[in-house]
Amino acid sequence: MNGVFISYRRDDCAAHAGRLYDRLVDRLGESAVFMDIDAIEPGADFGVRIEEAIGSCTLVVVLIGDHWLQIADARGRRRLEDPTDLVRHEVAAALRRSDVRVIPVLVEGAAMPAADQLPDDLKALARRNALDLSDARWRYDVERLIEVVERVVPPATPSADLAGAGRDRRSPSTSPHAGESADADASSDAHRATIVAPPKAAPAAGHVSKRALATALAVAAIAVTVVVALKQTPDDGRPAARPDNNANAPGATTAARTTTQPPQQPASVPDHPIPIAARPNSITIAGGKVWVLSTQSGEIVVLDARTSKQIDRIPIGKGGSSLAGGFKSVWRVEGNTGALTRRSASTRRAVPGSNATISVPGQPVTIATGEGAVWVGVRKRGRRDGSGESLVRVDPSTPEQSAIAVPGGVQDVAAGAGAVWVSTMLGDSVLRIDARARSKTKEIGVGKQPKGIAVGYGAVWVAASGSDWLTRISPRGFVTDRIALGVSPTRVAVGGGSVWVTAQEANRLLRVDPEKRSVSEQIDTGGRPFALDVGKDSVWLTLLNEGVQRISYTR
Repeated sequence: MNGVFISYRRDDCAAHAGRLYDRLVDRLGESAVFMDIDAIEPGADFGVRIEEAIGSCTLVVVLIGDHWLQIADARGRRRLEDPTDLVRHEVAAALRRSDVRVIPVLVEGAAMPAADQLPDDLKALARRNALDLSDARWRYDVERLIEVVERVVPPATPSADLAGAGRDRRSPSTSPHAGESADADASSDAHRATIVAPPKAAPAAGHVSKRALATALAVAAIAVTVVVALKQTPDDGRPAARPDNNANAPGATTAARTTTQPPQQPASVPDHPIPIAARPNSITIAGGKVWVLSTQSGEIVVLDARTSKQIDRIPIGKGGSSLAGGFKSVWRVEGNTGALTRRSASTRRAVPGSNATISVPGQPVTIATGEGAVWVGVRKRGRRDGSGESLVRVDPSTPEQSAIAVPGGVQDVAAGAGAVWVSTMLGDSVLRIDARARSKTKEIGVGKQPKGIAVGYGAVWVAASGSDWLTRISPRGFVTDRIALGVSPTRVAVGGGSVWVTAQEANRLLRVDPEKRSVSEQIDTGGRPFALDVGKDSVWLTLLNEGVQRISYTR
């Protein structure tokens, strides 16, 4: 067993299957990737040949697009309900084998089928961990899949009985589905099962073929690998211990998830900037969507967090200061008027009866949610403004508001660990405000010009732009620890097992390991990053004068 089998439907995601095939061949070699039929002898049993092909592979990738589950034959019956359907036969054959890993790959945001939507012999597919595959994140998604493949599939070696398999690369426009009869349509996927091709004639004497040369190079590479492995073997002759990461990988059943260690963390992958609005200055993720506020253009742009596609533009007028997600909603505070508005994170509609106006005078500049409330930071509008700097607590279920004085002015706010944390605009410190008593309990020095602040992983994290470090505060003993960055930080967020810091002047996003308390990765954003938020598999940044950028990561 030594290969990868790609199962797909032509009418569902043929183009993605072709692209994936090319990428896997580039990495693993042509003899290790199987997708389509080269030759089927008349009278051959498709079922038997599929079983043989599946049996020759270590891993089966099942590509599932939007129509995979519902594609019907000419009589209106779902193809998956047909016991002779070739795709069903492929997947069922793979699921029956305990020595074959099956990975569902969801194409362009397709949903994972539930067990009750599948025939009995495919129900086990619903228990397999899936991966996503999209055009917007193609390089990252494919690399993530290849990482799993390379852990599961042994290095490929040329084999006479497998040579030539997987070369039928017909495009959808030349698919035999077009214009076929009802009988042909019902079995159209029979034209794309993986079958062994007949052996080719040997090259003439004195001629070295490309395949022979590739074989020689492969043998040499294996020899080098053996030598390296021998050098890494302990003196007692036993092989070095190696953790088993496969049980928690895509394709593993859910019952095995808690018994393994995570794979080695690969580099994060930035996508190209998405130009959406002029000078976006605030961003939040809520309800599976990315909400981006542009004060200059006077609108909120909403993107699908999975596909990166724009799904809405909400005009709000000039003066919107800040966004925050929380309580199944997205909250916006308007700097000029002090208006506080609330929209449903799922429907994007305004929540009836929720609009309010911040009761204290001044200019609202930032907003956060947590510890059972919405928190709005308010500054003086100018030197002649007699109002005090304050933090306003808003009850999300009632119009009740209360103000807490903040000497030094509010720069940024974060809630968590039983308190609200405020970085000061004029000082070099962070204030801890008891969320219940609604009073200041501690002032902690953190460095010059503290700006961004976030709470997570048992600590408070502060980015002070006047210093080249990130400050970690213990929320109990208030002990501080400085993490050298080498650049001036701007904003900070937590998520995905990491602390993320934007460095606007250096055009970078820094990833900090919260346990080792050191920078684990520096990512060139190609623009000036400012605000950020972290989703389940991506960090989203606003790039001043450019738009937003998505940076995919793995834990």
